[in-house]
Amino acid sequence: ALVQYDAREGERLLVEAGSLSGPARRARVEEARAHLVRAKRMGLFDVAALEMQLGAVEGESGRRDAAEGHYRRALELDSELRNARLALADLLVLRGEREGAAELLVELLELEPG
Repeated sequence: ALVQYDAREGERLLVEAGSLSGPARRARVEEARAHLVRAKRMGLFDVAALEMQLGAVEGESGRRDAAEGHYRRALELDSELRNARLALADLLVLRGEREGAAELLVELLELEPG
């Protein structure tokens, strides 16, 4: 029950951070990170989604290497997780790794039906 609370609370705080700016946003992102890390340590059923959320938190905090690791782990766990693929592509573009980003986007299009 506590692990589910931490996962939900981390997600809620991350969403809330999106409407804030400056120090308030950074503080909320760090709160979200604490909840999500605790949920990961305790174990969670939807680990791929948790890794995706941790990637978002780390990216928002400027820890791009950590964000990349979480996005890649999310994709290892669920290769069809579209948001993780897109977020990783965005991160690669920011680093100037356009070829890697393009490959991810092509894969994303291949996952789309029709």
